[in-house]
Amino acid sequence: MLVSGLEKSVYGLEQIGAWIQKRVSERLKDVPPDQIVEPDARIAVPATQALIYSMNDELIREMFASLLAADMNAATKEKVHPAFVEMIRQMTRPDAEVLKVIKARPEVEFLARLQFYLPQRGFKEVGLGFSFEISDHDDLKVTRAISNLKRLEIVESRRDEWPMRDDLGDLEEKFRAHFRDFVTRINTSDETKRNMGIVGNVNLFVEKTGLYLTPLGVDFANICIPG
Repeated sequence: MLVSGLEKSVYGLEQIGAWIQKRVSERLKDVPPDQIVEPDARIAVPATQALIYSMNDELIREMFASLLAADMNAATKEKVHPAFVEMIRQMTRPDAEVLKVIKARPEVEFLARLQFYLPQRGFKEVGLGFSFEISDHDDLKVTRAISNLKRLEIVESRRDEWPMRDDLGDLEEKFRAHFRDFVTRINTSDETKRNMGIVGNVNLFVEKTGLYLTPLGVDFANICIPG
């Protein structure tokens, strides 16, 4: 039904039609036939068009397939939003991998700040870290991914709220240790402080921020990243 209805609307559909039919059918195999409905053209057409250019990225293409299947399931259709197509289109694989982590549970972002006097008091941000790691992705890639997820309003930061977890203290101490030697070198070198224009000692502060899904992000993650 999906493929036949899109053949006249999507250029190049013949290249991926069999794949769409297979992957969407797999997701709908346990759905009662009377619960399978016609997809919304505002979702199906642009999603399929975008999918044509995303076939080389397994995770992104599977997100499109999940979105299409959810829009054809009467039980999930009301939670599918037309904006989801553009959200996926503007995501990279690292974005999706970070989203999978935050979907499983809220995480924590650590921010290292130096307090100094020049002679007025000032602050300088010197590093970000996170309560999770993703294989093959360093903190810079994770930072970029979170920035994009925030831009898309899928993820939000909560400065006064973060998830409580047994290892939070250990994670914060590990993050703090990355900057301790740097601060010590500044504070024990009068020449360095003169060159930087710093009066007195530099103090290190670590701030915690909770990373949570937005209300729309909850629906997006549940629809497009099942499991």
